[in-house]
Amino acid sequence: MAALAAAGSAPEVAALAAAGSFAGRVALVSGGGGGIGRAAALAFAREGASVAVADVDLALAEETCSLAGGAPGRAVPFRCDVAAAEEARKKRHSIAQGIE
Repeated sequence: MAALAAAGSAPEVAALAAAGSFAGRVALVSGGGGGIGRAAALAFAREGASVAVADVDLALAEETCSLAGGAPGRAVPFRCDVAAAEEARKKRHSIAQGIE
């Protein structure tokens, strides 16, 4: 599972987190339906990011988004198996459009 913020490198992400604001940023979290991925998605939303919550189980991604409901940022669920490279490549456009 991985979380990737549009902020850029790890030091840039850490600096934004320290400043307490991901407002206006986009985060794509794979495995966002549970565990560390869910925790990362909720943390990004809490800090104001728009979060694309991707998981192979859409119901779990939707559950994560529901949990983020009161956060300053928003969370949008997507079904995506990032282990399937071709599927992930095809999904990136719909994810980008859905999070805008």
